[in-house]
Amino acid sequence: FSHSTVTWGMDPEKRGFGFLEKEKRCNAVLHLAWCPSMDLLALAQADQISLHRLSWQKVWDIKCEEPATCMAWRPDGKVLVIGYAQGQAVLHAVKDAAVLRTIDCAGPVLALRWANIDVCDVGLGESHSGVHPAPLAPLPDSQDTPDDSLASGEFGALAIATENKLHLSVMGVFAIAEVDISQKAETTACEMVLSARGLAALCLHAPHVTTVRTVAGRVLQTQGQQLHCISRHFATLFYLLAYTQATLQAMAAAWESVLRDLDLKLSAFAAKCPNDNPMYLQQEFLTLLSKGVASPELEGFLARDLTPRKLKTLATTVQSSYANVQKLSMEHLTHVLQSLHIRLHELLGLCCWTDKYSDIGLDEEATRNCISCVCALLCKSDELVSVINSSRADVHAFLTWLQSALQRQDVNAAPAPYDSHRVAAFVRRHLRLRKDEQGNTEVSVEQVGQYFKPEPLTLPQEGQWEGTTDSAFLLGCRRTSLAQGVQTLQETVQNMMERPVAACEDCFRLRSAALHLSNAGTVRLQYVADGEDDILWIATFSEHSANTVLLISTAPSVSSVSLTCAGKVIDVQWYHSAVVILTEHDEPDAQSMLVLVQLDDLSDYIQTLGDDVEAVDCAAAAQQSSVSVANVASTWRELKLPSLLLAVNPARKTACVLGKSRKSVTILDLEGEDEEGEEEGDEDEEEGGEEEEGNKNQEKATATDDGEEIEVDNE
Repeated sequence: FSHSTVTWGMDPEKRGFGFLEKEKRCNAVLHLAWCPSMDLLALAQADQISLHRLSWQKVWDIKCEEPATCMAWRPDGKVLVIGYAQGQAVLHAVKDAAVLRTIDCAGPVLALRWANIDVCDVGLGESHSGVHPAPLAPLPDSQDTPDDSLASGEFGALAIATENKLHLSVMGVFAIAEVDISQKAETTACEMVLSARGLAALCLHAPHVTTVRTVAGRVLQTQGQQLHCISRHFATLFYLLAYTQATLQAMAAAWESVLRDLDLKLSAFAAKCPNDNPMYLQQEFLTLLSKGVASPELEGFLARDLTPRKLKTLATTVQSSYANVQKLSMEHLTHVLQSLHIRLHELLGLCCWTDKYSDIGLDEEATRNCISCVCALLCKSDELVSVINSSRADVHAFLTWLQSALQRQDVNAAPAPYDSHRVAAFVRRHLRLRKDEQGNTEVSVEQVGQYFKPEPLTLPQEGQWEGTTDSAFLLGCRRTSLAQGVQTLQETVQNMMERPVAACEDCFRLRSAALHLSNAGTVRLQYVADGEDDILWIATFSEHSANTVLLISTAPSVSSVSLTCAGKVIDVQWYHSAVVILTEHDEPDAQSMLVLVQLDDLSDYIQTLGDDVEAVDCAAAAQQSSVSVANVASTWRELKLPSLLLAVNPARKTACVLGKSRKSVTILDLEGEDEEGEEEGDEDEEEGGEEEEGNKNQEKATATDDGEEIEVDNE
């Protein structure tokens, strides 16, 4: 190594940070995000987001249409949030990258933070109904089964910052506030931190000025258990609604298009009729049924489009499709609707608990409307099962009769027995010509497929809704399809959430006091616990003072201390109550160094700037109280590559350094020792080389969280 410890001015006995791994990427890395609870690192590149273990075994990757602007992890590490410039924050399940939810924001997403909130446990977060529905079974296609990760996890808040708004939601599900953070000047960048006591601090960058402001959200503590309880119910509702939608899609996929093909063939035959008689098709088939004689046109149609082999294949496929749809309806759709019914009744019970939940804004009438929608869907599900049973027998009788009619022409074939009364009823009911929206003639020989279309039923069941005359809502659903009912339920649940959102939003206010920073450059924020209070610390560095890091404390009074480094400051990150500084030497063949400084070691150097300070000139403050990093560093290490970006994982005690080319990533152990002979390698070697995946990307990776395993499939 070309630079000695004397050049850096560091104490050789404090050399540390163990080397763990290094990886070269073929595409430039834009952002890094450590998983706080597992050894997982998320990398954002221009066209994809990838997740890796410390061994660089790829867990998964997803393609993205635009580069990500920021990323954040849920504290338990089971959900990754990705922000985009188009104004969306997308929540992904870590085990398979499934999209759990998409949050639309008014403007580009500039910053994301997710933190657990400390609340007093008063036992309001659990269900006390005594009724716990059995877990939902996976759907036939496992990829279509929704993930329930949002419904689990500790009580926490997700903060999303855009140019003018701060969006706050509990557990990433229950939106509780949208705070206006607009400034006179346009916000170009944002840094943000959340405290465990429900405080949010934002650093808003605008031309010529940087402003640090805080958002007071004590309701997250004072009514945290109530918010947690409601959020878990809402998250469960989201999961159950997603499962309902996936079940409906699976049922539509199971209902194959074979009967639709028969509809098209019959419609094409009817379109050739000599007159516009809606009874023409019925008359043709009833004549064949009663007299055993077909017109030349019908005889030619049967010989050409409905041969005995085609009818046999059609009958087998239709019966299989009926069985699959009926199984999905009885084993999945009914089960999930019953679970929705139970969860909504639990929410209805919370609406009546006025002394605990009246301030949250739960609406009893809106909750009852959701229950009515679920009841209507349960009735519609039972109706579908009844329709399947009758349609299966009707279609089977019709196809069996057609086979028998064709076999009469073969003297060696014995005609199959059939129910003539059922065939006649089927012909009268279904073989009636209708006009579609475009005025074309169409025929529908089955009733099941109409339930999966987002439009009213064309052949509603008569008598199925007897006994519901006392409920105008249920009676009005007689012509509603399953797809329409699910859509109505989703809209009704969304309406139910509006009042709690409005009630909670009044509890959040942007504090009027602000700290304006001039000559600030890049800013990093951190809340440091001090007894019962959280003290906001600010770390800033800029091109104006390239070798200096200014640390500012906002309580009990505004005070500061500047750290002077031997080289240019590249990046700074917080590590609990310490700062980790990434510097680069001034010489042309620049190498880097990582330094850790504890705040407790700076107490003798901190200087008070004043009690009611509203503005700080960072360049001037850096000159008032300065100390060399070499005198206060706890640990340091040389890095044999030019560096650009630093990411720190306090929970896992690791740091990640991104090389200047954005294609080399080095991982260090912040609590480990720097053993002699360890080499991180040189970034110039094979720069931009292909990523080594090999067989490890074909294997199944398992992310371990202190005994809990989350399996993720790379396939």
